[in-house]
Amino acid sequence: MSEVWTPAAKPCNFEGIGMCFYEAGEFREPKRGEFYLSGAIVEAWRAPNPYPLGSRYRIVRPTHRAVQKTYWAEGEKVEDHGRQP
Repeated sequence: MSEVWTPAAKPCNFEGIGMCFYEAGEFREPKRGEFYLSGAIVEAWRAPNPYPLGSRYRIVRPTHRAVQKTYWAEGEKVEDHGRQP
């Protein structure tokens, strides 16, 4: 049976990649090179090469880079339309 991956609603910072949306998989000890979520301010870290971590984490994989955009929204109505007194 293949692993089920669930898309995340918000992006997080991936070590060496930057802000990305991601899919979350199993909760287990990460294998070498896999990304896992950890930290008080959650980030995705790549499992180190030389040794196992010894703890279980949520395994994740990046899907799309996250791009922050700003936009204009209509505010309060303007009463003074530029008329001179």
